[in-house]
Parts: sequence; C-alpha cells; structure tokens
Amino acid sequence: MSAHAVLTGTDAVLFGLDWVPLSGEMSEKDEVRHAVRERNAAWQVRYAGDQAVLYGFLARENQPQRLRRRDRMICASLLLATLPTVASNAIWLEIDGAQARMAVLKDGLPLPFGDFAGLLTEARERIQRIEADAGSGMTFALYGNDGATGTIPLSLDALLREADVPAATLMRVRKGVNKPLLLLGLCMAALLAKYAGSSLFNTSKPLPLPKKQADPVAAYLKALPSLLASAGMPVSAAAAAMHGDWHIETLQGGWRLSKLICTLPECVYDWTVEGGNNEALRRAMGDADIDFELDGRTARVYVPNAPLVASRPFTLERLPHWSDFKEKTGSFLQDLQLLGVRFHFSTPRRLGSEGSAAVQIPSSALPARFKAPKTGAFTIIGPAALFEEIVSRLPDSMTLTSMTLTLDGIDPKFQLQGAYYVKD
Repeated sequence: MSAHAVLTGTDAVLFGLDWVPLSGEMSEKDEVRHAVRERNAAWQVRYAGDQAVLYGFLARENQPQRLRRRDRMICASLLLATLPTVASNAIWLEIDGAQARMAVLKDGLPLPFGDFAGLLTEARERIQRIEADAGSGMTFALYGNDGATGTIPLSLDALLREADVPAATLMRVRKGVNKPLLLLGLCMAALLAKYAGSSLFNTSKPLPLPKKQADPVAAYLKALPSLLASAGMPVSAAAAAMHGDWHIETLQGGWRLSKLICTLPECVYDWTVEGGNNEALRRAMGDADIDFELDGRTARVYVPNAPLVASRPFTLERLPHWSDFKEKTGSFLQDLQLLGVRFHFSTPRRLGSEGSAAVQIPSSALPARFKAPKTGAFTIIGPAALFEEIVSRLPDSMTLTSMTLTLDGIDPKFQLQGAYYVKD
C-alpha cells in the first residue's frame, strides 16, 4: 500500500511508513541493510527511544504519486514523537470531512498501526483497537481537532512549527558495499602495486591528518547551561497565564462557551452558536480578536495574556533528585486520586538526548559525580474546582505549557500539561 502525503509549502508530510523495530540480534548497520534489501527501500528515517530503535522505510514503488520533485519528505509520526512535552502515550487525529490522518505514540515510540491517513471511519476503528489492545491500565493523551473531551487542539501546521522537523525528515537510503566487487578491486590494486612499482602510489604531498573528533561528553557539558536556561517557565511564574477568565458569562448573544484553552502567550475561548449570530457575538465581545468558522457554528475569541514576570532559569543545583521527586510528588498524586484526578507522567529522558542536535552518550561516560538532568512530560486531568489548589502545590522544577478547561456538562474539567525536570 502506498504511503499518503499531505503537501504543505515545500514539505510533504508522510503517513503510512513501513516501520521496523531493531531486534539487537546483529549490529544496527547489518539489520538496517537487511531491512532495506527486504523492502527495496529508497528512503528511511531513524528514531531512538528509551526502549527501542525504530526505522521507518519508504519503498520507491510505494512513494506517493502527488509528490513534487523538490518536496522535503517528513514523517508525521516523528513530528509527534519530537513535539516538546508530548505525552509518551498519545493519539493525534486531524479530521478533514470524511478523511482523517493520525499518528500514535506508545511508550514514547511511534506505533506502526497508528501511522495512517484515509477514511475517518477506519481511523476511528484503529484508535478503538489501539486502546483495546493497551488495556484499561494505559491512558492516551488526545491531540488534534476531534473535539472530544480533553482533546488538546493541535494542527498539522502546529506540528511542523513546534516539532523537530530535521529529525523527522526522511533521508535517501545509502546503498551498501558490494563485498565481492570490493574484494575484486583490492586484488586488482595489489596486482597494480606489484607490476607498476611503488612509485605509482607514492606522492610527495603528505596525506592529511584526520580531523579530531569532538568529545561528546565535553560537548554535552558545554551545552547543558543553555539547555537548562531554555527549559521553560516554572509553575510559579507560568500559573498566571494558565487561568483565563473563569467568571465570564458562558451564555452571551445566543452563543455558549464550550472550551477555554490557555498557553503562555494567550487564552482562546471556544464559542458554539445556540440561536445567535456572528453580529451578536461581536457585540458581546467588543473589540476582541474573533475567528468565525465558515459553517457558522463555532467561533474562537483570542485574548493575549499580560507579559509574565521573568523567572530565574533552571540550574542543575536547583533541580530535585529523581528519587526525592518521585517520593514527594507521588505522595501528592495519591491524594489527588482520591478526588477523582487522573494524571500521566512520562518516563524521564536525559535532557538534550533527543532531536537533531541530540548528544548520544552513555551515562557511564559522564563524570562519576555528575547528576545528569532529565526531563519528562506530564498531564493532569481533574475537576475545575481543584485547579488552583493543584497548581499551587506543584514544585517549581515543573513547567506549564497549556491548560484546557472543558465546559460541557455540569462539572467542568481541566487538563494541564507541562514538563518536569530532575537530576539523577
């Protein structure tokens, strides 16, 4: 089956790659060479997670027909996997009429069955099967434009802006060395050396010395301060932007407020028409920035947040130890469970170990007393009445990126997302 491409600008975002997890039974190079030969692959992309290394392949005969010659091919599943603060178990679904495209992460890795674009009915069937196979003990964070309760709005354009595009870009497959031809070439070179004399290969110019390879440990330690400084806005500083106006009248001008989505720069109010019209909402909102949908059913009101007070950047000394963080935060989460609050914390990974600029070094190579900083994503979902209490008790080693307040039903629910930082 051919992969599906969504053309956007100079990029082609691909769905439906042929995914292969490496078994580790032979070297990575040999496994990849075997997989390429078996699939007649012309393009490939690599992703290394904590638990496995996966390759996505695209055979030349499966290449989408719509591709333009200079299009850069980007893997949708890896856009989701490299999105900062994305949950390790995540389902992204973007609906376009009767069609849909999706990507799924399980334990931080692309799920092959979830890499799909096609009919919306089939996409929903795949999601149901994925959730059923995962069991009740695993919860997937929802992203996209499905509109289901708790879904975080996320478009394909936003993925391209915020994810690591270079890490998700497919590369041409490099053909392996033909060993019989290589052996024949070496034999011919030996015969030439014997009969033509050593002068054939001598040169008065000395061979250039190989370039000195940069020490990955030194490079990591050098980059660490800037990585920590760009980690994000701590809870105490970001909380003011995550609230919005919870006292706003939810029925205005024949429109009902259905959802409130806050990020650091702005809050977005989703309104659904219930007998009113665009002019009525415009009068009710005054000079606010309003984006009306063409179908006349929904509208979004954008309200910028006040500039946040600058906070001190993270430093290694300010981060809690992983064991202390687990104990204290885990105790707090035990209390939240009794109040009907759900949460998910992804497994932490070494800070800076992902993306196109990743520094892949084993922990054993770091200095003996060095406590490597790690980061993971978190999601908390619960009753709106508990929001302020929960935020006030989160440690400042955590950052906030978004808050979604869903107003459907009698009991409003919030979903809070961000990242946490520890040292190990």
